[in-house]
Amino acid sequence: MIFGYIRVSTEKQEFDRQLLALQDFAQSKGISFDHIFADKITGKIFHRPQYDELKKLIKSGDTLVIKEIDRLGRDWDMTAAEWRYFLDNGIKIIVIDTPILNIEGEMSLETRLIKEQVFTLMLYLAQKEREKISQRTREALQAKKASGVVLGRPTTVSDYQILALYNKGLSYDEIQKQLKVGRGRIADIVREAIGKGLCQARRQRWGGMS
Repeated sequence: MIFGYIRVSTEKQEFDRQLLALQDFAQSKGISFDHIFADKITGKIFHRPQYDELKKLIKSGDTLVIKEIDRLGRDWDMTAAEWRYFLDNGIKIIVIDTPILNIEGEMSLETRLIKEQVFTLMLYLAQKEREKISQRTREALQAKKASGVVLGRPTTVSDYQILALYNKGLSYDEIQKQLKVGRGRIADIVREAIGKGLCQARRQRWGGMS
């Protein structure tokens, strides 16, 4: 049997790119998949629902097709462990983006040694790239923090906060700068509050003066 596996890291991502690669591969080889398993979950999580189902069904002599080697996991140890699981259980592995890793039949000791060396090198390069990205992200966040940028998720400004500042005598401009909300929203909330008798109208002009 021939199985495919595709994975994306978040719910917002789509399977399109990987699915198309598997379909193109099948068409070029004149084969069809018995089943394609797909997970929307980070590779850092060991138990992935569809991946677990795949491992229950796949047997010695079957073939697993993936687009990239890191679909098996997101760190060196996990990816290596999953790779060896399939290898040790007599399962053929096709990595579309890296044909030199493909395991499609019996291998000599020398062939297995070469493939494992290439595999280890790829894991090393992938790990180094992840570390570089992580380091760049940390440095960027540190630079923003040093420049006074407030990090983290933006907080939601309530109507009450806007009216409280308005009733303290702050102008639209001052409220806008303090709460980081649009002038139009401030005007709408104040206008509605005036209509309900919750505050008094004040003349507004740009420049922070009321």
